[in-house]
Amino acid sequence: MYYREQDIVDWAYDKGIVQAADRLTQSLKTMEEVAELIKHFLKEQPIMDDIGDIYVTIVVQAHMNNYDIQEIHENPKDFEKSDSIKEQIANMMMDASMLADSIMTEYPTEYWISNIYNGLIIIADAMDLSFPRCIDMAYDEIKGRKGKMVDGVFVKNE
Repeated sequence: MYYREQDIVDWAYDKGIVQAADRLTQSLKTMEEVAELIKHFLKEQPIMDDIGDIYVTIVVQAHMNNYDIQEIHENPKDFEKSDSIKEQIANMMMDASMLADSIMTEYPTEYWISNIYNGLIIIADAMDLSFPRCIDMAYDEIKGRKGKMVDGVFVKNE
């Protein structure tokens, strides 16, 4: 398994996400996290945690779709790299939207998960961020998180 993939999948099972959430809800969570990335990028705030959070959502999504992030990592799909970070982030939101659309129309989702994954790596690299460190930051934040599942969504305790 790829970097922290098993830790994230175990966390998602421990929190009941895999058992109670559906694939569409998980794709909406990815969109929510991409929106956070957009907000922080536009405000020139740190985005390391956002990159890691998006990675967490796509690892869970990949698991729910019986895909292995390791497979995506080792066999990247043709991916069009944008000229700017801003365009790359905009493309990521489109890819997250297309992921949700593919789930609703019962089309394969691996292409969109792969695009999001590749986009994360490109953005991290362009911003001189360590992709594994982004993942560590997000995982360290969620691993002890308490909360409950409400209508298929994990709601963290504040």
